[in-house]
Amino acid sequence: MTTDAQFEEWAALADPALPPAEAVRKAVHGELGAIYELANNSALPLDAILLLLRRDDPVVAGLLLFHDVPTEVVIAIMEQFSGEEGLVRTAKWHANAPVAVKLTLPLAEVVGGSLESFFAMVRATSDERAVVHSAIVEEERVTLAEVWARARPVR
Repeated sequence: MTTDAQFEEWAALADPALPPAEAVRKAVHGELGAIYELANNSALPLDAILLLLRRDDPVVAGLLLFHDVPTEVVIAIMEQFSGEEGLVRTAKWHANAPVAVKLTLPLAEVVGGSLESFFAMVRATSDERAVVHSAIVEEERVTLAEVWARARPVR
């Protein structure tokens, strides 16, 4: 049974001020409730994130995707949990999903922060952005790759 003291201890694990060494220690030795709270910490060091992924828990991976994790973590989640369709789809929508992955998605699914990060990664001009934005409104069933080829044609 979980006590109030355990809940308080677990809640502290989601605090971005948690020392990195403590995050790593809990990632290795923490019980499940602590692990879930730790995965909710938006400031985890990369080594703690990678240790959490070793637990092979799709819930943990899903919680990590709520944060600004690096591209290598998004890729690791897509590879490690390839059989978890919902989790892989969430990873593909992540702002830090690789450009090559975003290009395979339907344009209508690349929105918000994911689209903005795509534009930043490819250093899109305002004209290229306009082509993509107009396609979002006008076209339903195209991939980002199809629209991007029109926005930045190779001549």
